[in-house]
Formats: sequence, structure tokens, C-alpha cells
Amino acid sequence: MIEGSYFNQMLDCGTYYNEWVQHALSYLPEAMLAEHKDGLVFISTAQRDGCRMARGYCDTREVILLSERILPKHGAEEGQPEVRYFIYVVLHEVAHAIISRCDGIAPLEAVVADLCSSFPGGG
Repeated sequence: MIEGSYFNQMLDCGTYYNEWVQHALSYLPEAMLAEHKDGLVFISTAQRDGCRMARGYCDTREVILLSERILPKHGAEEGQPEVRYFIYVVLHEVAHAIISRCDGIAPLEAVVADLCSSFPGGG
């Protein structure tokens, strides 16, 4: 994770998994990430038994909870189907979060098309 970056406030999945989420987010168009980064947070229970979300925290951000069963295993590589699925899930949930934050103004097709165009082999 980039020290001092906005990723420090956005990712709480554990150091190893934060790097994978950051990598998945690199597929977003830069303008899209810049516009919505302050409204997103990613959490996983991979390195904790439980967690509590303060109501105020959820009021200001879209909280994306990632299942530990989809997190890439140690030694995983991007080309593996499990890792590609993880990246898909992250981008899929970001699309839902963006649409939710925009009160449905952005048509799903437009958000998905934007995401797909940045994904290798997509578009």
C-alpha cells in the first residue's frame, strides 16, 4: 500500500489483502476512482473475528465487506481464475456503490461499460 495515500483511509482488509484490493482498484478509470474514493471503504474479516461499523461511518461511505473466502491466497498470481474473480467482485461492488451514491443517476450500463473498458480484454 502506498504510505500516506488515500488508500490508508479506504482499505482495512489486512496488509496483504489491502495490496490486492488496491491492485483491483487500479483497473478503475483514474477519474472514476478520484471522484468516488472518499466515499468507499473496503473491509474484510480475514484477520479478525468480528467488527462493528459505527452508524456515522456508514452514513458517509459505502462500506464494501469482502468475504475472506474470495481473498487471494498467499502466492496467488493475477492470471489465476480465483484472483480474476476477486478483481471482478471488487469492481462489481464498486459499480453498485457508485450507482447507490449517485441515487441511480448513472445508468448501470454506463458504469459497467466504463469499468469493462479499463479491464484487460474487456470493453
